[in-house]
Amino acid sequence: MAGTRRGLIQADESAGTTGAVNNKYYVLAQYTRHITPGMTIIDGGDPNTIAAYDANARRLILVVTNYGTAQSINFDLSEFSSVGGSGSEGLVYRWATQTDGSGDKYTAHSDTYLSGKRFSSAFPTNTVQTFQIDNVVGPLPT
Repeated sequence: MAGTRRGLIQADESAGTTGAVNNKYYVLAQYTRHITPGMTIIDGGDPNTIAAYDANARRLILVVTNYGTAQSINFDLSEFSSVGGSGSEGLVYRWATQTDGSGDKYTAHSDTYLSGKRFSSAFPTNTVQTFQIDNVVGPLPT
């Protein structure tokens, strides 16, 4: 089956060659590069959000998918005792992948900042974004 797109990397099985990385690879990276063993999966507050917390590193990871129309999504972390703080200057690290292959492919951005215990981000249609918020202290949301 020449040029199959079923896997993470395009391949021609009959020729024994590999080619371009499929967009699925970049989507998978949103999860596997940030949600690591030992993290606690917590309620993300939305069915399109996976939230993971590392108590030792005091780090919160949110992986969010927007299937619908382009929109701005607001995040409220007020259930945590402390969010952000010294060293991070309120920066929320962000990576984006457009699932239709038209734009970002696991692209890092440094343009999102906390406002107290809140932040927001623009989401183009069919986008997966990962947010890393440092210096987060529980209690964990229930």
